[in-house]
Amino acid sequence: MEVESVLVTGANRGIGLELVKQLVQLPKPPKYVFATYRDESSTQDLKNVKDSSKESHVVLVKMGELFRF
Repeated sequence: MEVESVLVTGANRGIGLELVKQLVQLPKPPKYVFATYRDESSTQDLKNVKDSSKESHVVLVKMGELFRF
């Protein structure tokens, strides 16, 4: 089964970052990896993965406040 796209939350560190790294290194990686983050200052490792990915398009998605009460 081929996967076209994957959404990874918390992708700028920890398990989320490692999952993005593993996904782009698969023999048949997903075409798109949507990687969410909240803190812009801690995205350098994620940007490095994006820049080095040859077959997957890593799309960085900044998450913010969705609702205000």
